Amino acid sequence: MSTTTKTYKADALASLIRYHGDSWRTQNKAIQSKDPFTDAFVDRYDGKTFVFTCVGTGSESADITFTGSEFGLYGASRANHGTFTVLLDGAPYQTVTLDTPTTDDGIDNKYLQRLLWSWKGEEGKHTVSIQNTPTEAERAEGKQCFDIDYVTWTSTVRGNDLTIQDTDSNHFTYDPNWYSQTGSGDLPAFDQSTGRLTRTNSASFTFNFTGDRVLLYGPNGNLTGGYQVQLDGGPTQSFNGSRGIDFDNHAQQVLYAMNGLGGGEHSVVLTKAGGDGKLIAVDYAVVSDNQGGGSTSRKLPAGVIAGISIGGFVVLALIGCVIWLFLRMKEKKRKSWVDLVSADAPFSLKPEMRTGTVPPPSYGHEAPAIAAHHQASQSMSYPSSSGYEESDGSSIFQLRTPIVGPSNQSVPAHPTQLQPGMGAVSLEPQPRPPAYRKGRT
Repeated sequence: MSTTTKTYKADALASLIRYHGDSWRTQNKAIQSKDPFTDAFVDRYDGKTFVFTCVGTGSESADITFTGSEFGLYGASRANHGTFTVLLDGAPYQTVTLDTPTTDDGIDNKYLQRLLWSWKGEEGKHTVSIQNTPTEAERAEGKQCFDIDYVTWTSTVRGNDLTIQDTDSNHFTYDPNWYSQTGSGDLPAFDQSTGRLTRTNSASFTFNFTGDRVLLYGPNGNLTGGYQVQLDGGPTQSFNGSRGIDFDNHAQQVLYAMNGLGGGEHSVVLTKAGGDGKLIAVDYAVVSDNQGGGSTSRKLPAGVIAGISIGGFVVLALIGCVIWLFLRMKEKKRKSWVDLVSADAPFSLKPEMRTGTVPPPSYGHEAPAIAAHHQASQSMSYPSSSGYEESDGSSIFQLRTPIVGPSNQSVPAHPTQLQPGMGAVSLEPQPRPPAYRKGRT
C-alpha cells in the first residue's frame, strides 16, 4: 500500500478544537441578520466564521491534538490584537507578537486569513495549545484580543478517502436512544439530508472501520453539548460541542479526528456526556481505505462482483481445456513410437537383454539401415563376451571388450542401445570365475 502526505483543515468552530475559559465567542456570517454584534468584517474570514476572545488575562486558551509532522494556525492580525503564546506537547514553545495595522478598517486582507504561526517537526501525535497573553502595554492600548480562523496539519497516510454515511449499518451501530433525522428538523444541513441524534445522557454509538485514519463529522452550536470519544478501548477524550449563541448552529464540523493508526481494524465509541438535555449528532465519517477503495461505498456493486466471478470461471475453464489438449497430444505422440526391439524387428535380442528404453519416433527411419547391414555382417567375427554365473544358476552378462563394427569402428558395448551398422549379437553365458562364486574362497 502506497503512502502519501495529506493536509487537513479544521474550522475554528470545529469541536475538535477545545476552548478553555468563558470569554470565547463565535462569529458567523450566516446569522449576521439575527445577531446585532456580528463583526462587520466576518465575511473576510475563511468560511465567514471565526472564534475570538478579548480578555487578555492568560486564562483563555485553545488546544488541538493531531497526528502529523506540520501544523499551521490561521487568524487575523487586527488593530486590537496583541501577543499570544504557543505550547507544544505541554511545554512553552514560542511567544508571538503580531504586527498589527494602525487602523481596523478590515480592507487590507493582508491582516485576515493570515498564517499566524507554523511548526514542522517529527511525525507523531502532538498537542498544540494557544494562549492569549497580551503584555501590560498592549492591554493599556486596547490590544488584548485574539482570534482563530482555522487550523491545518499535515501527516503521512495510507490509502484513499472513503466516505461512510450514518445510515451504513455495516459500520455504525447505535443504541436504542438514537433517532434519525431526514430533511429539516432539530438540526439543519446534514450531508445527504440524513443524520443520527440523541438527547439521552450516556447514549452511545460505535463506528467500526478498517484504515489508517478516521474523521467524524456532525453539527455543533447552541443546541449541541458535550461528548466523549474512545478509540480502540484506549483513554477517553472529552469534547464540548457547544458553540455560539441561541440561534447559532454550524453543520458538518469535525467532531473527532485521528490518523497514523497503521491500518487494520479499529473502532470508535462516541458517548453523550452531561445531563443538560442538549443534542449530540453524527452526520458521516471519512476514513482511509487501505484496501484499494476510495469510493463512497465499502462494497463493490453486485454486477461487478458477478462479472468478476463469471470471468474467473471462464479463465479456469480455458486453462483446463489447454491442459487436456496437451495431455491428449502427448498420449498420441507416445503411441506413435517405434519399438526397435520387438519380436517382429529385423533383428532381435534375447529376452534377457530387452531392458532399455524405447527410442523416440525420430529414430524409426534407421531400422531399414540396420537391416541392410545385417547380411553384410554375417561373415564378420566379434570378440567373445564373458558372463558370470550366480550361485543359483542364473546368468548375468557383461561385455569385456568393445564390439568392433564395420570399418573397424569401435562401438561402445551397451546391451540396451544398438548403433546403426551393428549386426545381431548373440551372447552366451559363461561360468563365473571361481573367485566370484558365492560362498566359496
